[in-house]
Amino acid sequence: MDGFLNQLGIFKCISKHGVYVKRSKSTGMIIVCLYVDDLLVTGSIEAEIVKFKEKMQSEFEMSDMGELSFFLGIEFLRTEQGIFISQRKYAARVLKRFNLAECNVMTTLVDCGTVLTKADTEKPIDPTLFKQIVGSLRYIKGTLDHGVLFPGKAYNVRNKIRGYVDNDWSGDKDDR
Repeated sequence: MDGFLNQLGIFKCISKHGVYVKRSKSTGMIIVCLYVDDLLVTGSIEAEIVKFKEKMQSEFEMSDMGELSFFLGIEFLRTEQGIFISQRKYAARVLKRFNLAECNVMTTLVDCGTVLTKADTEKPIDPTLFKQIVGSLRYIKGTLDHGVLFPGKAYNVRNKIRGYVDNDWSGDKDDR
């Protein structure tokens, strides 16, 4: 595949595995994301994307699945305002997996200022299950409708990004 893409002037991105890029003043930009046997193709000029897909289909047995709606756990939704991406389905699946689909919404992972320490009287837990729950759940119930909007040219959207980290600067009293 690399050789064929190179023939088309599309080269592997040096900083991201599975991403290929073509930049040209006359044909604009084409970005190809390759994951196992799926291709995600986008670009700045729709006619060039169509040409690229035709060349790929003449060389490889492929099906054009149409406009992107779901890729690697991320949903893509075209709206009047632009393209909105989120992980709503993935998050809902995680909540269901751990029987927390009906849990209360939290604004943060834990109460700020809470200090956790080991207790000798607690019943042992499965450390693998605990890591899976903490690593995937956190506060997702309250963020199901969160995502990123890539606004269309006609919309002036105020940018606002919210982020959380689980870093407490060595606050763990047991092992820091």
